[in-house]
Amino acid sequence: MKIKGCLGKLFLFGFLGLFLAIIGGYLWTKSYIRSEEFMTLLKYEISSKLGGQVEVAETKWDGWKLDNERVEVLAGNGFQDLEMKRISLELDPKGFFDRVWRVADIHVRELSLHLRKAPKGSLKYNAGAIPVEFDWKDAGKAFLPRKAEVEAIWVEQCNGSFDSDGNLGHWSNMELKLDREGSDYLLTIPRGELHLSQLPGYPLSVQKLKGRVKPKSFYINEGILSGEGGAQITLSGEGTFTGDAIIQGELKDFPVYTLLEKDWEKRVQGEINGDYTLKNKGDELKVYGDGMVENGMLVALPGLDMLAKQTGINKFRQISLDTCEYSYEILNNLVSLNNIRVESKDFLKARGSILTNGESGSGTVEIGVHNAVLDKMPAGTAEVFTKEEEDYSWANVSLTQVDGTWKDDLSPRIMSAVAKAFFMKAPEKATQILDGVRGILENAQSDGGSIKQEKIPASDLQKKGNELMEKGVKSLFDLLGR
Repeated sequence: MKIKGCLGKLFLFGFLGLFLAIIGGYLWTKSYIRSEEFMTLLKYEISSKLGGQVEVAETKWDGWKLDNERVEVLAGNGFQDLEMKRISLELDPKGFFDRVWRVADIHVRELSLHLRKAPKGSLKYNAGAIPVEFDWKDAGKAFLPRKAEVEAIWVEQCNGSFDSDGNLGHWSNMELKLDREGSDYLLTIPRGELHLSQLPGYPLSVQKLKGRVKPKSFYINEGILSGEGGAQITLSGEGTFTGDAIIQGELKDFPVYTLLEKDWEKRVQGEINGDYTLKNKGDELKVYGDGMVENGMLVALPGLDMLAKQTGINKFRQISLDTCEYSYEILNNLVSLNNIRVESKDFLKARGSILTNGESGSGTVEIGVHNAVLDKMPAGTAEVFTKEEEDYSWANVSLTQVDGTWKDDLSPRIMSAVAKAFFMKAPEKATQILDGVRGILENAQSDGGSIKQEKIPASDLQKKGNELMEKGVKSLFDLLGR
């Protein structure tokens, strides 16, 4: 009986001792987590992983969950700034005595992440090492966990930009989930929006994106982005967290107008379909692929509208494209369109290449006009389209772009040829028109009521007549036989 009584007391005191140790450990740990010493250590660890100045709000612990209202990193390793709000860490007590934090779930309600360009132009950022090794230098705290094994990360809402200047674009309302699988994490993005600077006013919605994240690299197994009107972009690929990447996919039913200046939105219609490959290596960003425009339509283009009025061929007002194919390459800011092939059956054809950086550029194109159409155009036009090929007559065209405005050498050549044919065919009519031109130039009255007089030498009258005709002052087409 005495032995049983001693064992009972020993068990009771042992249990009470263990209970008091647990309570004491809990209270001490809770006090330590809220201490300035722990905050300093936490800032040091975050700063050593991400770099930059770190601000951390007070951390709260109820024994099972760590809560922090804000963690902010300014100008970190690849970050212009990073801010997490309302963070919860659900801890799993298993392994505590093995000095391992087993985090069942990290829940970030709101994340703001703005990447910055590295010195060489590539995007460099560090996702942080998971698991994270903590360097506890104080031996007195050696029993505390030295490593964190995170089972899952859930970012409820993520907003940010691709670079500090916002030149590339930004993302918003993105939900992100990471679930641990061995040493990797399965990535799922069920929703979000991308706003790319090259597609102003045309946001892309994330339908789904699945992949895998490793300590130094990532893989995208399947991704689908959608846009207005049923457009889709698929993507898959891989990359590293130092900026190197290769992403590829397809464009489906992508509206042409999203790539054009606002004034051209209604003039060029159709949907783009094709493939793309994006490669980023160091400071070089390259995108290339092949594409086609389906349901293509050219509507009321200024030059073609003028031809419709003067020739009576209404098809010039609205040209449907039976074929529109091309290959392209974008190297940094330089866009190259090659192997262009455009056809409106039994009407017009075009082929060639174009190079531009958005402000300046050049191109070499061949324009072919069906002979049945050419016969209805003003006399002299055939002198420009001199190369015969099957049922089409072709002309070489040089394109130049200055300050964002494109010009071609075909229009003035046609005007000059038509004017020459007119002067040769109807010299008396030409004399009458030139006299009229002289009167216009010598007696033109401005809106303010003043008279502007200009004496034009006879040798320049033909040149001035061409210029006025091109501007629509006096049409010569009506006087030409067709």
